[in-house]
Amino acid sequence: MFIPAHKNFRVIAIAAPVPPYPGYPLDPPFRSRFQARFVDPVGSLLSLTNSSSTTLVPLYDKIRDLILSTQFASESRSALEVISKTSLPPFPQTALTKLGSLVDNFPPPEQLSSAQLARLFLILHPGLIHAPFQAWAILSRQTTDAGLGELGSPSMSSIDEQIGIFGYHISEIERVDDSTAQITFDAPPGLKPVTLMVPAGPKQLRQFPFVGKLEFNPTTRFMGLLTCFLQAHAVGWDISLIPPAMPSTASASTSTLVRVFGQLLGYDAEVIHMYKELGGRELVMRRRIEDGGATTWEPRFFFHPFFALMGRLMIFCSPLIEGAWAGRLLHLSGLDVIGSTAGSLSRMVQDREIELWEGKRIVGDASPEEVCQPLYVIRSDTQKFRHA
Repeated sequence: MFIPAHKNFRVIAIAAPVPPYPGYPLDPPFRSRFQARFVDPVGSLLSLTNSSSTTLVPLYDKIRDLILSTQFASESRSALEVISKTSLPPFPQTALTKLGSLVDNFPPPEQLSSAQLARLFLILHPGLIHAPFQAWAILSRQTTDAGLGELGSPSMSSIDEQIGIFGYHISEIERVDDSTAQITFDAPPGLKPVTLMVPAGPKQLRQFPFVGKLEFNPTTRFMGLLTCFLQAHAVGWDISLIPPAMPSTASASTSTLVRVFGQLLGYDAEVIHMYKELGGRELVMRRRIEDGGATTWEPRFFFHPFFALMGRLMIFCSPLIEGAWAGRLLHLSGLDVIGSTAGSLSRMVQDREIELWEGKRIVGDASPEEVCQPLYVIRSDTQKFRHA
């Protein structure tokens, strides 16, 4: 099992050849500070998973065995199988963790429909959306042999189909406190409704079920996607929505969906439009073009009255950093068009941390001493207060 490192240390995993592969010895000064350990894909799948509460769910056991068999097969490929178009791509190392979170929070029915099963595998393995038909056929044969049934089309089979994960759909949302809301999901037949506490923003929650005249059409597909958004939020995931390949087949606006999702949870929304030429630095900093046409990079400064009292400035930069710092709902519209540049956001997405400029960074947790040196201000009544 993986053991968390102390918060003052960072563990870096790189795809370098390490034992059991040939490598290079480290110089003596670094020998006691750096360790090399080979973690095979199957080992990481199991190490990241806490299956103590999911072992009694037959669906979890069957899909786990299917994923592990696929991983073993991918590791033992021959040179010809690597270039074969019929091979099934290996599952991400987070697949079992995601599956465990879903079955823990949303108990699945005894049998999933073929369409629900296909959508579940797309959640666990988004890369399957680009897999050839032959790979889907191999996976369908494996699910049939495992007793899960055949894979169907992940698209809606009818206009009345509930496309929420495992057949759940949203029924009620109410605020608990300033930063928490309670969401109730109606379950498929034979199961009890599920009520979960989720993070919420500071604004007033939009009433649900919807009342009055609406500025959008809450179709079955729209409500199904909204339910999936809320289920992902309930288990602590970031959301990636892949729109249909053909715009003519889309029946729900992505921007409307994100806006309504934010309103239901009381979040301010920030839309950041991506374009192909966008670089990693421009995501974090703000580009300024001078009068002569030269391009410079700079943060943007906001003068905050409280910090002005102590002679300090509150510094923000790009809309991405501003939105993250303010706790807004960030909608990265068209994230797929920037390609590998999206990797510059990986640390922010995974660890809620990101490097800024001049040695500054945003971190998920820090003590007052780590943020800055304590400042003491003497008030007129000679009492002290401390701000870090």
